[in-house]
Amino acid sequence: MPKQTTDIDSISQRFNAGALRYDTYAQIQHQVVDDFSLFLGSSLKQARQIIDLGCGTGGLLSKCCELADAASLIGVDISSSMLDELVARAVLAEPVLASMENTGLTSGVFDWVLSTSALQWADVEQAIAEMSRLCSSDGVIAISWFSESTLGAWRQLWGGEFFELPSKPKVIKELCRHGFQIRKSQSKLYLDQKTSFDHAVRSVNGIGAGKSSSQRRRISRSQYDSAKNGFELKVNQSGYFSMEYPTEFLLASRS
Repeated sequence: MPKQTTDIDSISQRFNAGALRYDTYAQIQHQVVDDFSLFLGSSLKQARQIIDLGCGTGGLLSKCCELADAASLIGVDISSSMLDELVARAVLAEPVLASMENTGLTSGVFDWVLSTSALQWADVEQAIAEMSRLCSSDGVIAISWFSESTLGAWRQLWGGEFFELPSKPKVIKELCRHGFQIRKSQSKLYLDQKTSFDHAVRSVNGIGAGKSSSQRRRISRSQYDSAKNGFELKVNQSGYFSMEYPTEFLLASRS
């Protein structure tokens, strides 16, 4: 399986194009934010400086405003349009246009470094290195991301040509390499049951997980028809097509 692209321009363009409709389609991501907030628990209440890497339209930051009302918040994203939506939602956080691999922010000032549903878009080694650099000596890194078999059945419809997603052992290895120890871990499976092929395509593209525009131009009519036929066959057999999002939650602090 090809590795995930870290072409920042391509990824940012994809999310810029879909920012206005992102929250409509990102129902799984909203569930992840809710569960991630519970995963973090009451300890977030004492946070002083929080940074959310890959903050999108600010769903997690909104939760942080509720859970850590005295904290200073910064949201980093590579999509200017997603940050515009964050501002439009009046989320009380400073928006920063940058990649999660290279924020350009001051080292060691954040006691909570957070990220949800974004690590799969980044170079894992570089992103974890940046999280470590930003994290204070007594700070915490907490991440959730979609793991290896995400949208596996959907990818198979298209010939399995989607990018490789980060594995839990890989992320843990990188955290440990930077002197962090895993304090808490959880795995969850989210299901989105679809009955319409067109809606499934729109929803995957709407969260940025579809093929890039150049890849879509290379999809043949026969490939599209084959994917649609496979989808409809599954719906006829089961009543729905299951879009699966296995998700990992990790909380780590320095050893």
